[in-house]
Amino acid sequence: MWVAAIFEKFQARYSHKWTSGIEGIEDTAITEWSNELNGLTGEQVKTGLEAWKGDWPPSAPEFRKACLGTVTNDLGLDYTPPYHREFAPDRLLESDDVKDRRKKLANEFFNKFGARG
Repeated sequence: MWVAAIFEKFQARYSHKWTSGIEGIEDTAITEWSNELNGLTGEQVKTGLEAWKGDWPPSAPEFRKACLGTVTNDLGLDYTPPYHREFAPDRLLESDDVKDRRKKLANEFFNKFGARG
């Protein structure tokens, strides 16, 4: 499983901040992390390792969220980074749908109020 490699990475990255958190409970930590990360792909784990930029190492649930593309911002709120959001062309400012809706609304406004620029 990925847990041994993740633990090594976090030990290198966080030094005593990491080791002091699992000291004496290494076997339990490995079991908990293995259960929490069960089902993740290598690519998702890589995403989590790249996404986690905190000064402190994550808990297993926090790391799972990072692997799945949901991380916590500086205010402690969950958000989904833009590169993990679903692409929706109709939400683009310059899409044809948006332009058509703007034109329709403008025409309705001008027809109702009889004003033209």
